[in-house]
Amino acid sequence: MTFILKLLFFSIVFIFGLAFHLKNHQLVLLNYYISEIQLPLSLLVVISLCIGIALCILVTFPIIIRLKKNNNKLIKKFERHEKLLNGSDELKI
Repeated sequence: MTFILKLLFFSIVFIFGLAFHLKNHQLVLLNYYISEIQLPLSLLVVISLCIGIALCILVTFPIIIRLKKNNNKLIKKFERHEKLLNGSDELKI
């Protein structure tokens, strides 16, 4: 079921991307410090989105790694405390 939903989602995104390309196929001039280049507008938008996604992943990757490491420490601590509680017969109140 999830495969069908994923396929449907990517098909819709592809159709919208194709429609965007067909409506915006004119060339635009991209000036950067070294040189300049002419690209179709749709390709420039795709390149910009890919660069943005890559930068986002680079920024959030260390945070995710730190949180996973902290989560593993807490799980180990919880398991240790759980063993201590299960090891004793009953809690004395």
